Amino acid sequence: MVSKLDKIARLTAGLSSLPEPAAKPRRPVGTPVNLRMPPDLLARYATEAGRRSAEAGRTITAQAVMLEVLEAGLPARG
Repeated sequence: MVSKLDKIARLTAGLSSLPEPAAKPRRPVGTPVNLRMPPDLLARYATEAGRRSAEAGRTITAQAVMLEVLEAGLPARG
């Protein structure tokens, strides 16, 4: 009768020859922020994101537009 350890050893014998899985791309480092804004301002951001998504042919989120606006309004570091 074959023991459980022997079965495990037989099943995992070839695993060491497998390539390492590809590393997942890292997400940008950031701090989560919760913004509460008037609905009409959120609608403006969503409309702009939709317009940019249509132009670029890929999804551009309202959050990405908000970050761009915030970054543009900050003074240069120095």
